Amino acid sequence: MAFRMLRNKRNARWNQKLQELFQEKDKNQSGSISLEQMSDIFRIYKVELNIAHVESLLDPNGQIKKNDLIDYCIEAKLMDLTDITKDRKKAKEDKVKEKEDKLRETKENKNEAKKGTLFGFLKKNSFCQEKKKEAKMDRVEAAFNKLDKDGDGYIDWEEFKQVAQNTVDVEKAGRIFSACDQSGDKKISLEEFRTMANIKKEEVMESERKLQNDLDKVEAAFRKLDKDGDGFIDWNEFKEVSKDLDTKEAKNIFDACDKSGDNKISLQEFRCMASMKVE
Repeated sequence: MAFRMLRNKRNARWNQKLQELFQEKDKNQSGSISLEQMSDIFRIYKVELNIAHVESLLDPNGQIKKNDLIDYCIEAKLMDLTDITKDRKKAKEDKVKEKEDKLRETKENKNEAKKGTLFGFLKKNSFCQEKKKEAKMDRVEAAFNKLDKDGDGYIDWEEFKQVAQNTVDVEKAGRIFSACDQSGDKKISLEEFRTMANIKKEEVMESERKLQNDLDKVEAAFRKLDKDGDGFIDWNEFKEVSKDLDTKEAKNIFDACDKSGDNKISLQEFRCMASMKVE
């Protein structure tokens, strides 16, 4: 009973509003309006009028009477804006969520870019993308697509180098790229990438140990001093491990090592210093 009363009240409100809209269109008060005028009413509510459904309601002059229009609109729930409001609200919420996801993805990608070995980086770098798209996509393919910037189905050297330079030097990245490029065509296909990525855990660990052994002692020392991992040793980082020296002596060594004069020591400059004979 209560539901019926609410429905009657709702229909009464709709009826009143539709009568007002009809009167606005029926300028000469003939009691009927044209099909085009009826379409205008539907356009107010962003609803497309189905002409085929209302043709039977038209009189010989192509006009529709007020009562027929009101009955048709109520039956079609033209005035029921509840769903429209919900849809707009949901669309707004979805847009906010999408923006938050993008911000979180950017932040996580920046953090993950400095961690782990190359394959660990590839796995972590694809993490946010996997959360959104990997319902039907495995992790290896997601990581591959992340690297395939131009979407041509291959990872070329420039694409590979762009992400590899965050974790290894160019020479080492080149060796890894060549190992992946089994066909020797200077690009990595998904299958080649999958073959490399699907190496058993024990083999991956062994490969990583070999890569680590390839790092000479000078480079290992450099990475240890490069606390923030930006690829350079600045004065504060150098001073922290030079506590056995007085500040002036430490600064002289730092300046002698800093050949470029940019107040930071690159790996190459560090190698030069390490190769100098101790006087």
